[in-house]
Amino acid sequence: MNMAKENTDNHALIQWNDDHTIVTVTLMGTNRADIDRYIETNLEILRNWEKGETTYLIQNVSGEAVSFTPYLKGRLGEIENLMKTEQLRVFAAIIVGNNLTGHVIQAFGRLFMSNLKDVHQRFFMNMADAHTWLEKEQQNQTK
Repeated sequence: MNMAKENTDNHALIQWNDDHTIVTVTLMGTNRADIDRYIETNLEILRNWEKGETTYLIQNVSGEAVSFTPYLKGRLGEIENLMKTEQLRVFAAIIVGNNLTGHVIQAFGRLFMSNLKDVHQRFFMNMADAHTWLEKEQQNQTK
């Protein structure tokens, strides 16, 4: 699982796996600039993914500087709206911390995605397990 950094700044980190089929977006903090960069990055990835192809994402929101703010919650609605409007098929592995913020993100995430039939998500505590799940799902989709 070699991850190549494609774009990094102080607000979000974007990494692709070797064969460029799984992208990881890491939220670096929760000030407005961090959240805006994180949301815009996700929207750009979803808009530019090959039409009709399944999107495989890892959302890393496990950092100690991450908290679930009202502003983050509101901006996440933009991703939900795009997924609904475009009827995107997405597998998302969300990496959360083993703390109160992680538990809040899990609860919101389950509610957030419950009405999106082609969006499949699971929560993990580490990157290796997230990658393993997405790689298995990729294999299952090609059968």
